Amino acid sequence: MTPTKKLTGTQGAIGCLSLIATTVACMVIYGITLARLYAWFVVPTMRVRPIGIAEAIGLSTIATLLGRLPKDPTEEEKQQAAEHPWRSIALGPVRAVSACSTALVIGWICHRLS
Repeated sequence: MTPTKKLTGTQGAIGCLSLIATTVACMVIYGITLARLYAWFVVPTMRVRPIGIAEAIGLSTIATLLGRLPKDPTEEEKQQAAEHPWRSIALGPVRAVSACSTALVIGWICHRLS
């Protein structure tokens, strides 16, 4: 195992702010996706009012808390995060956009077919 690099105070602060910013961006992306899918499928089926992005973010957060059990990172994941901390931060929005884009495309197809 290689020794991890020590971050300076400024680098650590920038890393924390970047992590917070990407977390917020991911939450907004998931909220927009959920609000759109909700409008396509739940509103016409259940005859309820559409939800806004803030409500969708709240529902998404609840679903995440209930649906995911925390897992311990593998040694390889720990090593990669230590060697490339920015890669770990950058992958969050990439995964969020990828997952949400896929969900929207599949949802749009289903919406058009229904």
